[in-house]
Amino acid sequence: MVHSLTILFLFFVVFPVLPTSAEGIPTLTVSVEERAPSMVARGAQRVPAIILTLTASCDAPVTVTTLHVSHGGQGAIADIMSVAAYRQGVRLSASRPLDAEDGDVQLALKSLVIPPCGREEVMVGVSISPDAVSAGEHRFILDPDDGVTAPGALVEIGTTIPSQTSVAPVAEGVVSVEYLRLLHPVRYGKEQGVARIKISADVIEDQALQTITFTNVGSARDGHLQKLTLRTGRGQVLAGPVATLDGKKVTFRLAEPLLIEKGENRVLTVTADVLASAKRTIRLVVEEREDILAVPVRGRLRGAARNL
Repeated sequence: MVHSLTILFLFFVVFPVLPTSAEGIPTLTVSVEERAPSMVARGAQRVPAIILTLTASCDAPVTVTTLHVSHGGQGAIADIMSVAAYRQGVRLSASRPLDAEDGDVQLALKSLVIPPCGREEVMVGVSISPDAVSAGEHRFILDPDDGVTAPGALVEIGTTIPSQTSVAPVAEGVVSVEYLRLLHPVRYGKEQGVARIKISADVIEDQALQTITFTNVGSARDGHLQKLTLRTGRGQVLAGPVATLDGKKVTFRLAEPLLIEKGENRVLTVTADVLASAKRTIRLVVEEREDILAVPVRGRLRGAARNL
């Protein structure tokens, strides 16, 4: 009897009951870059407010759906026209105003999937009202509790440090877009003109166009348009070709900024190989003003900008 009890005891020692494991649930680690205080002009766009580094564990892809940003400081909420998220200069969310009462904003992200062991940098940028009060101080912070939503993943947010931006007593120039009629009907085939716009600088200062994103509000998408190229009205290539639409968007990054002198304008066209059937529709637009990155021309940038 003693011998059998000894065997039973050894049985439990050699074959323990294993605990339930939580392994396999992906983790998203969020770090926030510490930023020095900055001063920006009234009317400035895409002002960096928060820069995030999102790192996924190696278990599975992580889909990030929402960012929650809060506003503080002595500056009025009305000084901030809109807030949006960007990745590599391309807008990831619709531009949204701050809540008039608490200054918060929820940014719903489009197609931000981080692969296993992957890393993405996302910028939260703000646009300042042309009527913003000078010397207004604005602070932006990622909510430490629910700043990032990633369904099915464990989100770990590091130290969140508010950024500080003040409004300078000067105005920044802006550019505007006017849509022009295409010179020829769009047909199936190579190098079809699919968009034609006039981009103008106001009378405040010269502007250098660096990036512009078009969105197709028609039904064509992805490979329906290929070899998209941004050109001047005279046909000179400014950017591209871009292989295909990315969903319904295409972003052109100019290797050399295009100079638009104050009070002047430039005609730009987009050409593409059209592989869509007649049932597909094409109408490329600049969906939001934040989809144009044009910066004031000062110092060395003036020499780098092309005056075509």
